[in-house]
Order: sequence, then structure tokens, then C-alpha cells
Amino acid sequence: MQSFTLLMNLRFLFLFFIICLLLADLSAQRNPYKRKLQDVFPDELQYKMSGWYVSPGITYMLPQKFSLIKDVNGSSSGKPKGCLGLYLEFGRYHILKYSKWFKYLDYGLSYKSLRGKDLSVDGKFGDHFIAAHFNLNHVKQFSDYNFLQNTIGINADFGIIRNVDGPAPTSPVIQLHYKLGYGFKVNSKLIIIPAIETPILNGLPWERGKSTLGYYKSRYRPLILSVMFLFLRLKREKNCIPVPAPQMPDGYKMPTDMEEPK
Repeated sequence: MQSFTLLMNLRFLFLFFIICLLLADLSAQRNPYKRKLQDVFPDELQYKMSGWYVSPGITYMLPQKFSLIKDVNGSSSGKPKGCLGLYLEFGRYHILKYSKWFKYLDYGLSYKSLRGKDLSVDGKFGDHFIAAHFNLNHVKQFSDYNFLQNTIGINADFGIIRNVDGPAPTSPVIQLHYKLGYGFKVNSKLIIIPAIETPILNGLPWERGKSTLGYYKSRYRPLILSVMFLFLRLKREKNCIPVPAPQMPDGYKMPTDMEEPK
């Protein structure tokens, strides 16, 4: 019970940190003496407010060996070792015009492989998932072309290939996650955002508030390192069709021509 209380306190501290960051951002925006930065994300006059993105990357199952993590997530009697896996995400984004907290949202599908070992039982695992996700993204600009991004979201992972011969998470796995990224506006049509993502709370399977996954006798923290390529879309200009002017008789003057009466 004490470990569960400690874990929930850590969750509240994390949320408190995010709220303080957002409030500090709003306070800075109200400073009348600070130069207003050019918005990295486009305005609706020149760009469309939605579009596509793709985000390739890798996964790593971080073994939980630290004493604090053991106390929070339950002691481990295994000898865990993490391995790299593949990750690929694609989806849609929508820029939020009237939100002061979040700059844009995104949603989509991804493929992820989670791989690791437990040397105490000579066991290996290689789980493959198709996942759906929804994210809300807060952006803090440092210049006209780069920014820090904090993301809070939810993912639902459905197992498609389960290469594991021992205890493992049931499918689907539903989690609340956090992502930290640093973005660059490359040009008028592309924004690149390298980021790292990890779960902060397991919803399913529910394990008294844990955010790690158990395989064999050990627990692992999934880490996702990815690079988002967000494609901006310019609005097409509507060209007017030229209309030929009628021929006027010689000597004809427009009614707006002012003349002295004869």
C-alpha cells in the first residue's frame, strides 16, 4: 500500500510540473515588452489546419533495476536485459485555433516491437503490436524556427505476433503516456520533431498504478525514440478566369469621364 501511495504521489508531481509549465508559458505570452515570435505553426489564411505526418523510430525495453523503481513497481527476481525494436507511426494532425493550452492534436496508427531478455530463466521475448493513439501537444517556442513540445496521450496496443513462452502482458495494452520533443521548422512545408515517449500509467492490464510491463520474472519500461515528419499544406490560390472586354466604338468615353458642357 505504501508503494502504491508513493507511485500516485509521483504521478501528481508530474502533472503539477506540466501545469506549472503551461501557466509559465501563458504568463510569458502576456508580457507586452517581449518580442512576439513568428508562429512556427501556420495560420489559416495561408495554410490548411490539418494534414498528414509520419514518424519512424526504434523502441527499447529499459530494465527496471533501480531501488526506487523496484519499490514502486514491485521487486524483481529476474535478470532483465533490454533489446532494440522497430517502430513506425503515421496519422493526421489538426491545429487548434482557439486553444491556449494545446497547439495541436494528432491521432493515428503505429507498429511497435518490444524485445528483451530475462537471463535468470534464459527467456527471450519479441512482442509485435498494432497500436492506436491520440495525443494533445503543448508547444513552447524558443525562436521563430524551433520549439519544445510536451505531449500527453493515450495508446491502445493490440498484439499481432507474441513471441514469448512465459508470463507477459495481456492484449490489448492500454496506457497513458508522455512524450518530450524538440521541433525544427525546416521550411514552409516541413516540421521535424525528434521525441522520446514512455508510459506513465497502465490502464489495462491494471497493476495498481504501474507504468512498466512484466515479462517472465522482470519488469521493463518501454521507451520509444522517434522522429516526426509533419507535412504542412499550403492553400491553393484561386485564379480568376480572364473575361475579354467588349469592343467599344471609336470616340466612346466612359461615363466617369468628366467634361465641360458644350
